[in-house]
Amino acid sequence: MTALTKYDIHIQSDWSLLDGEDLSQIFRFGSVLRVKRSWGYYHVGVYLGGHTVIHIHSDKVQANQRQKIFVIDTISNFAGKDHEIQEFQFLIPTYSKKELYDKALEMSKKKYLYSVAKNNCEHLAFELVTGMKHSFQTEGFFSRLFAHFADTFKVGLSVSNASRA
Repeated sequence: MTALTKYDIHIQSDWSLLDGEDLSQIFRFGSVLRVKRSWGYYHVGVYLGGHTVIHIHSDKVQANQRQKIFVIDTISNFAGKDHEIQEFQFLIPTYSKKELYDKALEMSKKKYLYSVAKNNCEHLAFELVTGMKHSFQTEGFFSRLFAHFADTFKVGLSVSNASRA
C-alpha cells in the first residue's frame, strides 16, 4: 500500500440489512473493496456509490470462454457471507465519478477471458480504478512459488556439488 491510499475495515453482521441504502457514508466512490473467500484468497470489486459494487460474478465464469463476467450488484451479493469488507481508497483519483461510472458500465458489457494469473477480479478492479492491471494476490503467490523453487534448486545444487567432492 502506498501513501496515496487509505485502508479501512468495515464490519456488519448482515450486509443485506443495508440493501437499498446509500452507503456513501461508509465507502468512498471508486474505492477498491475486498472480502475474504475460501482458501485464503480475496474477492475484489469497486464501490460505485449508493449500494452498488461492480465485480466479477463467479457463477458467470466459464473456462476458456470470452464472456460478460462483470455485474453491477448490491453490496450484500458482493460480500456474500463475509461480515468484513476491506476498503482501499485512492486519495488522488485517476478518473472523475462520471468517467469511472462510464468505464464500469462499459466493462459490464464487454466480454473477458477470465484468468486467475492474468485477468482475475483484482486485476480488473485495479484496471477500472487506476487504468493499470494489478493483483497483489497473484504477485504474492508467484513470488512465494518462485522462492520455493529457487530454494529447492539451491538445495539440489548443494547436494550434487557435495556428492562430486
